[in-house]
Amino acid sequence: MSGVTTGVGLISGINFTETVDALMSIQQRPVQRLQSRSDLYQTRQTALKTVEAGLLSLATTVTQLKSDSSFKSFTTTVAQESSLRATARSSATAGTYHFQAIQKSATHEIISKGLANADTQTFGTGTITIARDGYLNQPTQLDLLNEGQGIRRGSIRITDRTGAVADVDLSNAYTVEDVVRTINSTNSIQVTASTVDGGLVLEDTSGSTASNLIVTEVANGHAAEDLGLAKSIAGNTLTGDSVYTITGDFTLAQLDDGNGPHIITGAADLRITLTDDSTLDITLDGAANLGDVVNKINDDTNNAGRVTAALVSGQLELTDNSGGGGSSAFAVTDLNSASVVRSLGLDATATGTTLSGKRLIAGLDSVLLRNVRGGQGIDQLGQVSLTDRTGRSATIDLSAADSLDQVIHAINTATDGGGTRLTLTARIDDRGTGIRIDDTSGSTANNLTIADVGGSTLATQLGIAGDVAATSVKSGSLNRRHVSQSTALANYAPDGGGVQQGSFQIKDSSGATAIIDVTSSVNTIGDLIQRINAVSGISVQASLNDTGDGFVITDQAGGASTLTVTEVGASSTAAADLRILGEATGGSIQSRLTTVVDVEATDTLNDIVDKINAAGSFVSATAINDGSNFNSTRLSLLSTQSGYDGRLIVDDGGLNLGLATRVKGQDSLLRTGQNVDTGFVVASNNDSFNNVVAGLDIDVLAPETSSNQVTVDRNLSKMTAVIKAFVGGFNSIVDTVEQSTGFDLEADTKGVLQGDGFVLRIMSRLDSVVHGQFTDSGNSIRSMSQLGITVGLGGKLRINDEVLQNALEDSPQAVSDFFLGDGGFATGLESTLTRFTDPFDGSFKVETESLQSSIDGLANRITELDEILDLRRDRMLREFIRMEEAIASLSSQQQAISSISLISVQRRSSNNSR
Repeated sequence: MSGVTTGVGLISGINFTETVDALMSIQQRPVQRLQSRSDLYQTRQTALKTVEAGLLSLATTVTQLKSDSSFKSFTTTVAQESSLRATARSSATAGTYHFQAIQKSATHEIISKGLANADTQTFGTGTITIARDGYLNQPTQLDLLNEGQGIRRGSIRITDRTGAVADVDLSNAYTVEDVVRTINSTNSIQVTASTVDGGLVLEDTSGSTASNLIVTEVANGHAAEDLGLAKSIAGNTLTGDSVYTITGDFTLAQLDDGNGPHIITGAADLRITLTDDSTLDITLDGAANLGDVVNKINDDTNNAGRVTAALVSGQLELTDNSGGGGSSAFAVTDLNSASVVRSLGLDATATGTTLSGKRLIAGLDSVLLRNVRGGQGIDQLGQVSLTDRTGRSATIDLSAADSLDQVIHAINTATDGGGTRLTLTARIDDRGTGIRIDDTSGSTANNLTIADVGGSTLATQLGIAGDVAATSVKSGSLNRRHVSQSTALANYAPDGGGVQQGSFQIKDSSGATAIIDVTSSVNTIGDLIQRINAVSGISVQASLNDTGDGFVITDQAGGASTLTVTEVGASSTAAADLRILGEATGGSIQSRLTTVVDVEATDTLNDIVDKINAAGSFVSATAINDGSNFNSTRLSLLSTQSGYDGRLIVDDGGLNLGLATRVKGQDSLLRTGQNVDTGFVVASNNDSFNNVVAGLDIDVLAPETSSNQVTVDRNLSKMTAVIKAFVGGFNSIVDTVEQSTGFDLEADTKGVLQGDGFVLRIMSRLDSVVHGQFTDSGNSIRSMSQLGITVGLGGKLRINDEVLQNALEDSPQAVSDFFLGDGGFATGLESTLTRFTDPFDGSFKVETESLQSSIDGLANRITELDEILDLRRDRMLREFIRMEEAIASLSSQQQAISSISLISVQRRSSNNSR
């Protein structure tokens, strides 16, 4: 209608706009009918979306019905809440449990003596070393005794040779060390406990012979028997039975003081050379314990009986059945950069056709001699001569020793030619990393002398050889190897975390470079060493270091430059995590788990604190003020890991800081079970015991002296709430559908979806699910009606609370299975709802898209008709305008004719008047 003038005709007096609109309204009736149809479709579409929204809301409740947390939810009640906190998981089992919190964990802290201040006082030059391992007194858990059967805890009664009696309570002991310490702290008897090999030894120190040295049970217990101590002897030394022997169940990680074998995945690990000159290559992939190793050898497809492996007296023994005849010796060697022979004790010399392996584990609470001196061990075992300060001498034979406790025991029990004990006491030093030998005679008549005899190097290499006018000899750290090729990189980084994947570059002293990629396949120190040594183009050698706490990269190029390791890529931290970033010192780069801090002459306490913290190690250093009036400043070294494994070994390098342990790192201990003798004692470094009983987590809050009851019940209120939420959601859908399909008598109107086949099918399907049976026939609950849920007036669900509660109380597992089991109600209903509401191909999606397609088609047709009618209206308006213009022209002509006629009349009139 653009450009068309509208209004009332000036000549005709007709309002042609209204006239055209009146004519067009008749022609618009088809459009109005189409619009009415479109409006109906839109109304139905809106109603369907409302129903769909209700179903989606119902689906949310079904999600809860299908959740383990709904029907496998438990509440816990702790009798003594001040001692324990209990949390039940969905995998818990309702019942009554008993626990006893024995001790809380503690974080190791070492503090210095009082110092003048932190910002001006200096300490000279020296090197502080901080380590978390290297201990020589490795505690043996009681649960490992008696071939893994452990002991039945309780009290034992010890009678010393004076007749004095003491009941020693070992109920809370976790390790053999705990047993020894408890006995030795019992002051009412004169008995000292120690260990040697696989047994305990009790020594009467009273000097009396009035009674036997006796150990018996208390209250029909079994602790003395299980510890091998239930004996009575007419002597001063009670040697317990061996209770610690290795079995096929020992894991490979437990061997060789924790330095288990490094196995190469996908390749042979060891080669057995037989006396007929044949060889047998063994792959140990998948081996987890000693029994697996034996089976891998015996069952190898190429063995065919040529070699027999067995575990004999705690050692691996191989027998050559080849028949001999060749020139080769019966021997075992590593293959493909694996490191297994030493850890398995097979680096021994065969005798004929039998190769008896070396010892695989140390004695109780001890370490193997081969792991001292950074893993170099003792070059030559033999005899050692001892002279105490009274002049009494003895020679002990240690040629067969393979565990450090044997050395200590031999020194402590050494006698002179007349059978008199020397006044020497050997023990692990206070730091736990060396040996200390004290003369207890009080005499100064002679020097304290310890020396190797013949070709023995044992005393010298243990650092105890000497001829001193002193009451003690200290070995210093023996550098027990605790990093091996099997050491995982998962916690090797300075912060205690894992080594991140990345790349680093090694440049040797000749300037040649190579890039080492630390990928997901590099998991151990052995993997890394293998990768470095396999790279071409540089002349370096990677190996375990001599201090037993890491590895070393040694330059072999002999060039003028300095061996250097740098990161490759701005984001790589691999070299830093491996502790090798930087330049070599003395031709090598050391990676050590030990933190080494060099202190300069001008360094203050604050400087030392900053250097320790900058090392990014497992210790946090601070300068504290103890509040005293004199020398109130102290250095505090706090382990970043709580528990026993977070203990710190600190050497101040002669700086005279006066370091002492303020808090000893210890694990939290928890007893499971009500009875002391049959319960288990478990440890945690952080007071939390996850899944200590299936599905139950316990947190220790405070130690307690007796068993604490924990009751686990099913959370019936939660189960009830979830079921009622579903019923409410279902009934909400029924209400929504009723509003859309019902008939309002008062308004005389029907719902937009009344008689809608699609909605009827939806409700029919939901009804069939609610009325259906689920789970297998063996389950006592198979239908909703058995839970007291039935269909009431108007199709709504109703609940019989009493029936539901009885079902939940009497058959909670059956209710859980009904909803959660394979083919259960929740799965069936969820599947049905998904078919309805799936956003891609659900029934509602298809139906609403069909409606939308119809709506869009009608909208397009209406638009087309509107355009046609607009054209018609414009044409009619133009026709009216042309008619108006024609009438106006005729009117003008008529007026002109009338004027002419009037003039003619006037002229005739004038002429007539003349």
